Amino acid sequence: MKILAEINMRASQIALPVIAVCVMTYFAYHAVQGNNGLKAKVQLTEDIAALELRAALIRQEKELLASKVAMLHPHSLDIDYLDERVRDTLGYAHRDDVVLLDAVQ
Repeated sequence: MKILAEINMRASQIALPVIAVCVMTYFAYHAVQGNNGLKAKVQLTEDIAALELRAALIRQEKELLASKVAMLHPHSLDIDYLDERVRDTLGYAHRDDVVLLDAVQ
């Protein structure tokens, strides 16, 4: 009986610290591994950097296309560019053009 009383007394003394450690461990784990934890923050930061790079490339491509479209606008038509696009699209060449054929294997 004395042993059971001793175990019961020590269990009541240690129960609160064990529960507190379990709760702190739970929150610490989720602070690192959870959906809003440190690992998720690092992953989101990497994703943001990759998407910003992709957005910069798309912006650059958009500016290039906008400049090409501006050259075809009726008010600022670049005749040389128009001639180049027509020949490329239709596959035509001028009599004086030198055509180099690339042999594809």
